[in-house]
Amino acid sequence: MKQIFSEQVAAKLHICVGALFNRRKNTPHLVPPARRLPGTKRLIWIEEEVDKWIIEHAPLETPAEAPVRQLNLNPQRVAPDPDAPRRPRGRPRKLSQLEQRGQQQQEGGAA
Repeated sequence: MKQIFSEQVAAKLHICVGALFNRRKNTPHLVPPARRLPGTKRLIWIEEEVDKWIIEHAPLETPAEAPVRQLNLNPQRVAPDPDAPRRPRGRPRKLSQLEQRGQQQQEGGAA
């Protein structure tokens, strides 16, 4: 039962140490579970557990054979319609805002 530290775990996962800590905080399911020695702040991992986790979570396909998958990180967000007209960037001109307000007032007064 060999203990390894964040540097070795990051090397096994082919990521930098900062990415390891970010993933551990934001998406803990993407890194092996860590342990903390009593009285210390340093995280440790058991090498056998890390190797087992990597084998369980490794992709079964090689990258050349793997189909392209699109990650949907925000399922509530709906993709925009490609045929819909796009709104112009930025804040509308004040003149166009005043024109729209005038049209709305005329429509409201006519009814």
